[in-house]
Amino acid sequence: MKQNINNHLSIMTILLRKCNLYCDHCSSNSSFKREGFVNTDDILNILEAFAPYAKKKQHLVSGGEPTLHPDLHYVLSASNDLGYKTSVVTNASWIDLDDMGKTERFFYDTFPEDLKITSSFDLEHFKEDPMLLQRLSVLHDLTHNRNKITIDGAYNGVNGIKKIQSYLDETTFDYMLIPMQSMGRATNLVNQNILDNNKLSCPKGDKKGFVITDDGVYYCLRTALTSNPCFKLSDSYDVEEILHALDCFNSSSINSSIVSLYDNLSPQEIIDNYHYPCDLCE
Repeated sequence: MKQNINNHLSIMTILLRKCNLYCDHCSSNSSFKREGFVNTDDILNILEAFAPYAKKKQHLVSGGEPTLHPDLHYVLSASNDLGYKTSVVTNASWIDLDDMGKTERFFYDTFPEDLKITSSFDLEHFKEDPMLLQRLSVLHDLTHNRNKITIDGAYNGVNGIKKIQSYLDETTFDYMLIPMQSMGRATNLVNQNILDNNKLSCPKGDKKGFVITDDGVYYCLRTALTSNPCFKLSDSYDVEEILHALDCFNSSSINSSIVSLYDNLSPQEIIDNYHYPCDLCE
């Protein structure tokens, strides 16, 4: 396993697809009607098995809305204890602006210290929750000197970015702007100098890893969201099966083509020819 994982391991867990918001741009197609979630024991078995084999390892927990999972605190705490640089994405809807005592209890009972917490502030989320900026302000205060907080979001063009930026500039948030491929071309933003060229690269980069979902284990996030069978590593959560699938995939012609494409394309060619880096694989 050491040889395959190398020094950098990246695991993402999509805990569930259920969400109390219904954003039109949601890449995971989450909604309050979606059922099913990843079993806690399966997640912890995978994290524990892979933990000793990478010097640097990160674990991103996402959804749906992760706070709807009954064992979120357990998963996050175990991930931290196993040495993963752990982060979680939340829509902050659990913040009750009328009951700060309830909000504080939920926060401290759910999110361990030294955890990175990410939330999104964009036009789609803002439409679903008009009080979102106020909730994020509370979250910012709760995490002070305890957790790192990052605000990101999906943006459709320069006007959308400027509008959201005008809100966030009035705060002390540490935020970054990330374009969502389903809403507009990331390349357009690069050409307008909104993003750096190096943003247009495979999210996995030189990291070894995979994505855990309620539908099995996939090679990367994009293929997990689209349930692409060509990039599905395993229908189960068996560690040896996942490892064997990673071995097979890394030596496959598909992976060789991906590596070759990235090695041979200049940044300008990527900008000119591809809407999003995942287009190279699909």
